[in-house]
Amino acid sequence: MLTLSQLRNFLIGMLMTTMPVTSVAADFTTPQGAVRALEEAYRNQDIEAAIATRDFREEARLLFLRSNPDKAADPESLRQGALIMEVLFREEFNQIAVPSYAALTCVLSEPVRVSESLVKVTERCQSPDGSWSEQNLYVFLGSQGWRVAGIVYE
Repeated sequence: MLTLSQLRNFLIGMLMTTMPVTSVAADFTTPQGAVRALEEAYRNQDIEAAIATRDFREEARLLFLRSNPDKAADPESLRQGALIMEVLFREEFNQIAVPSYAALTCVLSEPVRVSESLVKVTERCQSPDGSWSEQNLYVFLGSQGWRVAGIVYE
């Protein structure tokens, strides 16, 4: 008898093997490209490249929309929020086991529109031990192209 976790991993694996695998450039012209650029930065252990893939101002705005909507439109709150988000990201980046990230095989979903300039991309990754993880990444289209504006681990 399979456990619920084993069944989930099996089903995700089956879905992943039937999904077409397309090469997505690690750039900022598409939502998936921005996610690939972030993955590449992790694999290369390049924190500055990882920072370049992110839109911390938009991430702060999204957070404020949920917690304190008045601050979501305040430029100073957004500036401070973005600085805090970047500091937290830098700390997290330095704590992640990057070598294990390099061994992951990841597949990205098609973007799901959240708003005119925000989409959600689901990233499913398989570890060398066969286990699967799934993250939803919010990707924002701004003046610099597509940038990751938040990661929700599930």
